[in-house]
Amino acid sequence: MDVNAQTLKGISWTSLSALSTTILKTFQLIFLARFLTPEEFGLMSLIWIVMGLSQSFMDAGISNSIIQKKNIKKQQLSTLYWTNILAGLIITLIIYFLSMPISLLFEEPRLIEYLQISSLLFIIASIGNQYRVLCQKNLEFGLVSKVEITSIFISVVISIVMALNGFGVISLIASMLLQTLISSLFFLIFGSFKYGLPSLYFKLSEVKDFLVFGIYQMGERMVNYLGANSDKILIGKFLGVQALGFYEIAWRIIMFPIYKINPAISRVLFPIYSKIQDKQKIIQKLYENNLQLLSLIIGPLFVYLSFYSDQVTLILFGEGWETTAEIISVLSLVGLMRMLGNPGGSILLAKGYANVGFFWNLFWVPFTTLCLYISILLMNSVTAIPFVWVAMLITIGNIWYYLIFRYGGISFKDILKNVFLNFFIIAFIVVMSSIVINSLSINNPFLIILLSILFCICMYAPYIFFIYTRKKNTFEIEY
Repeated sequence: MDVNAQTLKGISWTSLSALSTTILKTFQLIFLARFLTPEEFGLMSLIWIVMGLSQSFMDAGISNSIIQKKNIKKQQLSTLYWTNILAGLIITLIIYFLSMPISLLFEEPRLIEYLQISSLLFIIASIGNQYRVLCQKNLEFGLVSKVEITSIFISVVISIVMALNGFGVISLIASMLLQTLISSLFFLIFGSFKYGLPSLYFKLSEVKDFLVFGIYQMGERMVNYLGANSDKILIGKFLGVQALGFYEIAWRIIMFPIYKINPAISRVLFPIYSKIQDKQKIIQKLYENNLQLLSLIIGPLFVYLSFYSDQVTLILFGEGWETTAEIISVLSLVGLMRMLGNPGGSILLAKGYANVGFFWNLFWVPFTTLCLYISILLMNSVTAIPFVWVAMLITIGNIWYYLIFRYGGISFKDILKNVFLNFFIIAFIVVMSSIVINSLSINNPFLIILLSILFCICMYAPYIFFIYTRKKNTFEIEY
């Protein structure tokens, strides 16, 4: 097996998908922000939270178990497929009937109709989900990426057309459902030709190992998702949907690239880690390269946004989003730390430690939720939330890296040295650009952004060239 070729090919395709998705979704966000109010974005944020949490249960957590297991019988795949369908149907019904209690919790009657329509997502997704997973398992990332890009492009266009015709929040819901429908149908059609249609065979006793692995995965996803969105839940409940709308836009700008790029990379590395799970030196090198590339490519974006959030927000969203700019300036630091922490989960899964991530999140989520709850009660301000996240991540959050070291066998000595050096250089360049721009007394936000970007590129390009020429051999792995 050529690890270099498979890794680079997979990362190339998934990076293209992640980049295309990020660009398309960002364009959608920028466009719709000029047609929808912060309150409407707050409502949609609550819908996204419910949908995202429910996705933790969608396939009973068995998707990664299919990837992790080396040998799977056709009868087992049939049982797992119908388990997936059953889980999707159950979740659709649960959300439909819970729509009223959820609307009462947040005191938003409009949520009833929106959630009932959105609940169709899960039965639609379950139809083609297993075939998508099989494509991942067999490293067919080119196909997966093409489907994702196509479905997202069509859904974004439809949402913009609907927003222009005054559909409001419904335009975002329709976009979400259409994207899922297109991708699910394609994977079903393609998968049925390549892997065959599932038989009517169903015997849970034969997939016990898959379900045990999946239960930990399902639990980890649920707890992790609650932890990642506890801030939004608390803001929506105690500060209102308008405050949540401001926060949602900032979160989408900062966290959306992370939630697209990191999973895209993990989608490549997880099956590769699983195939070489007994070759620790190769795993160490892949992990080092992963974090090095993330810090070099994505790191500059977050550091730049931290310094130029006012100008970027004004240009992208126009007047009325000043609160979002305040949130972005600090939330970008949270993005940096989360970006570096997320990839370690793939190693733990590949080595069979699904329970480690689950129990870590079982501690982390209540802890962060309590801290956020106290901060909202004491400060009653949405702009304080990012500061609380930073404090939690640089203190208790470091336990996660110990778990990666303890169970994943990863040494962080060289990793930390390289990553911190990259961030120091990036921060220095951005600070210098800020000093130069301020000395010129420029007030036009477009001109400030243009000159600052040109300055940063001119300063950063030589550093990237130096890193590549000096350490190009470190990005090659001998199997």
